[in-house]
Amino acid sequence: MNNKTMKKTFFTSFFALLTLSANAQLQNGSFDQLTAKYIRVNNISEYSFLGLGQQTNDMIIADNGATKLYGGGYFFRVHNDSAPSQYVDALMIDDNGNVGIGGTKPTAKLDVNSAGQRVLVNYQDKPSVSFIPNNGNSWFHISHGLNNDLAISQGGNVDFQRLVTITNSGSVGIGISNPMAKLDVDGNVKLSGDLISSGVNGWIFHTPDDQRRTLHIAPSLPNGDFDWAKQVVFNNNGNVLINGKLEAKEVKVTLSPTADFVFEEKYDLPKLENIEKFIKENKHLPEVASAKEMEKEGVNVGEFQIKLLQKIEELTLYTIEQNKINQEQGKKIEELEKQLIQLNSKK
Repeated sequence: MNNKTMKKTFFTSFFALLTLSANAQLQNGSFDQLTAKYIRVNNISEYSFLGLGQQTNDMIIADNGATKLYGGGYFFRVHNDSAPSQYVDALMIDDNGNVGIGGTKPTAKLDVNSAGQRVLVNYQDKPSVSFIPNNGNSWFHISHGLNNDLAISQGGNVDFQRLVTITNSGSVGIGISNPMAKLDVDGNVKLSGDLISSGVNGWIFHTPDDQRRTLHIAPSLPNGDFDWAKQVVFNNNGNVLINGKLEAKEVKVTLSPTADFVFEEKYDLPKLENIEKFIKENKHLPEVASAKEMEKEGVNVGEFQIKLLQKIEELTLYTIEQNKINQEQGKKIEELEKQLIQLNSKK
């Protein structure tokens, strides 16, 4: 059926409905009186219209002229005193069967205009719903993708710039067209709450909403709670608290200064007699914490390693000094042996 035949059929059917309506009201006046008051028909070269009601602008327009003054199709025009032209084209149907609501020539199968904000259905003949703000910028589309996925995109064309992808298996990609996980994000993620992984091997990444400014990582318990006794705590000053053992292939501690000051000429090397006295009285080395203090306060690995290095370097200096004494004593012993041999040879 071509457009001309479709328009003729439409008007024939519509007139039949009006005739039935008029016949039902003949008790209030003759049919001629009724149609003269409520129905007006005109057919000019530009378009045809069917006027309904007492208001001049209440009409249905068939834009069937060669020039297509209104762009072709049908227009359902409603009288409106507050409108600049005293009418509103409430509904439009163009030659392609597209429908426009709210005074907009349709650019999609359904084009709804409300105060300049538009919603399009099947724009560009694609299964989609498009949203256009009244300034015409930042078009957004929800569409059915080529891979049976749901796409949220922006731009003048449907699925032009993909923002969000929801696959038919339930995976969600943000900034990614083919998510490889339940949530696949290309970019930073900002959370206002905790990050929790479920399952038997569940964990919680918890940031308390207080002044501590810490990150707490803890494993889950069978009852759904979390084992905070085994948590790892990261402080914003760089300190880390581990409630358990730390196993590593290598640990590198960077701390300055080192213990090389022991080898400076001005260094006052403690006398062994004083160290012996201190050990007898305190049962630990000078400048090294006692066992009880270590159990109570713990040990700073970096500082403790430097302190041990200091003691090793001091021990090295004692060994060097002792070696010098041994060499001198060896020379004296050798000299005494020579003198003894000479004495024996004179006998």
